[in-house]
Amino acid sequence: MFRPVPLFIFIFCIHARQKKHDQTFFGAVMIIGVLRVEYALHGNESLKDKRRVANSLKTKVRNKFNVSIAEVGSENSMSTLALSLVSVSNSEKHLQSRLTKCLSMMEAVCHEEMTYSDMEFFGVE
Repeated sequence: MFRPVPLFIFIFCIHARQKKHDQTFFGAVMIIGVLRVEYALHGNESLKDKRRVANSLKTKVRNKFNVSIAEVGSENSMSTLALSLVSVSNSEKHLQSRLTKCLSMMEAVCHEEMTYSDMEFFGVE
């Protein structure tokens, strides 16, 4: 049976892998980056067309950047597509660079109109 791991143990394990043996493990920092993107889908006639666009984008982004991505919020609408990407790092600069590259690639690859994008960062100590 699967038991969820408490967050503080997860953070400690991640931090322990990145530190040398002679350094302290306290003060571990994990930064979570969230990118939300919305598209206006013009000319879609069914949810199947929307799913085709969403799955194509999700596969390309996952394969290139190794981030978590899912459709959120507008599952039953044929005219809008909302995707959220999440990634974790110990450096906000690295995370911002990764999410910016994801956004640039999504703009270049998808032929639909991007109507909204927002990037947020949350720190966990």
